[in-house]
Amino acid sequence: MSFAFSLGNMVSNIISEEKEKNNLKTLILSGVGSSEYIISTLFFPIILGVLTIVSFPLLVESNLGNNYLNYWIVSVLTAIAVVLLNLSIALLSSSQSKTQINTLPVIFITSLLPMFSLSNHTLEKINSYSFMGSYTEFFVSLTKNSDYSIKSESFYVLLAWLIVLLALNMVAFKMNLSGKVTKKTKKLNLGYLFLKKSI
Repeated sequence: MSFAFSLGNMVSNIISEEKEKNNLKTLILSGVGSSEYIISTLFFPIILGVLTIVSFPLLVESNLGNNYLNYWIVSVLTAIAVVLLNLSIALLSSSQSKTQINTLPVIFITSLLPMFSLSNHTLEKINSYSFMGSYTEFFVSLTKNSDYSIKSESFYVLLAWLIVLLALNMVAFKMNLSGKVTKKTKKLNLGYLFLKKSI
């Protein structure tokens, strides 16, 4: 839940607000590249994510044993995946309200799917192929008093998610650069103005 609300929502709200105020278009036209924009957008959410990752084991009094390094690797990569997914949704959505609606499934997947996957085999399988699978598997292995290995299948799935999400963000940024995302919105605005003038 901390990843969904503190990281994911933060990013999607920032981007969608910038799009509505046309700040994103101004940044693009001023020569800001897709990689520069993504890094600058991720900066503060990642800092917040690091604070969450540090405080979480302390809050739940979890004994990580020899798994501190694995915990950091899995948690940081999962946090980045959540941020990138919300970033791509915000870049592909035409308004702030649409962004909030489109990010609802991500919030449910991030906060509820890992919890329900512990009691349902089908959800467990779905979760193992989601970006939350590795994170869930890490804590399940702790409850079974076994060490988590980053060579597990769920970790490779997480890496695949990161690669796909990075590519998706690059494409979404280029779509905003060419104006393809806002084209539909412009048509609706022109239709509204025409109707207003005719009345």
